[in-house]
Amino acid sequence: MSRLALLAALVLAGTSAHATVLVKLSTRQLTEQAQIVARGRVLGQRVVSEGGRLWTESTLRVEQAFKGSARRGQTVILRQPGGELGRLGMRVAGVARFRIGEEALVFASQAGPSHIPVGMCQGKFELLRDRAGVTRARRDLSGAGFVRFAPDGRMLLEHEHAPEADRALADLLGEVRAALRGGAR
Repeated sequence: MSRLALLAALVLAGTSAHATVLVKLSTRQLTEQAQIVARGRVLGQRVVSEGGRLWTESTLRVEQAFKGSARRGQTVILRQPGGELGRLGMRVAGVARFRIGEEALVFASQAGPSHIPVGMCQGKFELLRDRAGVTRARRDLSGAGFVRFAPDGRMLLEHEHAPEADRALADLLGEVRAALRGGAR
């Protein structure tokens, strides 16, 4: 069975009734796959209905761009499946969750006039300051299961994964810059 067929079977089967199975992406892979990598603040959200499906659009004002055409002061629309509109609601496991007012680092790819986070919840880091004033990056991976490929090509399914530890934003940005120097354009 090919990798793609096996991955498709895993995605359709899921790891539980409330999980989305994703290929685990490194910071380098996120950077390579993203058309924009930007730090910004979430200004607003709206939910739209298209073709019987709900979509949440979060508006991010760019404060710092590391990759792509987004510039400081511009806004980027981040679009994801799910949301609540009137009496209708749709929840999709594994999508990145944005809150109005939060600061975030996003890895996103173009999807029409908007962008989508790369790797769903993997493409968004909430930025927080610790007691010492250091900006830390936190990623919420709840609702997602992960597969990764072993060096010998075998696909490994992570049924349970420990929550990621917060990390210094400076360290994360160092990995992004290294990926960009290494050709992640």
